[in-house]
Amino acid sequence: MMGKQKPWFATIRQTIGTPPLGQALYKLNTLRSFLSFLYRRHIYTNAAILTPTFIEQKYQITQKPGARFGPAAFVTGGLDPATKREDFLKPFQSLTVPLLVVIGEQSPPASKAEMESIASLASIQSQHLPGSLGLHEEYASEVAALVLPFLHQSQKLTPHDLDRYAIVSLQDYLRSCNSFLFIDKRFSECNSHTH
Repeated sequence: MMGKQKPWFATIRQTIGTPPLGQALYKLNTLRSFLSFLYRRHIYTNAAILTPTFIEQKYQITQKPGARFGPAAFVTGGLDPATKREDFLKPFQSLTVPLLVVIGEQSPPASKAEMESIASLASIQSQHLPGSLGLHEEYASEVAALVLPFLHQSQKLTPHDLDRYAIVSLQDYLRSCNSFLFIDKRFSECNSHTH
């Protein structure tokens, strides 16, 4: 969504929050058949994983109380931290801790372009793996095989530093904050206020 914000996106987010209309719209967006379509289209690359049991588990997650608000913000760009690429890259340029970007080769083009823009920064390490936006789930062992050595590579890190480590598995943040696992003190403080 970066750079594609529209004024009416906020109206969509407000509508989703309005019962019963918002609930009905969300129900359509979380039909099992639609979830299956989304996973096949740009989240997983191995369709064999997308069994009825798998889709049912994902469906159950979407039915939790208040679940509709996150996806509404996601698809309308409400979670985007920046509207321009240069603003998006600024926090990465000023990091004082190592950063690893794990990029799924089959990620949607716009998402992959943002991942590659981060990976192109001088201080950033990057790796490519098969997969798309669900890389961290679909290829968890492969991601762990890259991330664990990365975490252990620096003898200079103290335990305190580890909670500030930035690990980017950009399959869940980019394109609307869905494609990265970003672990850093600011993120954990922010999340502590929402749970």
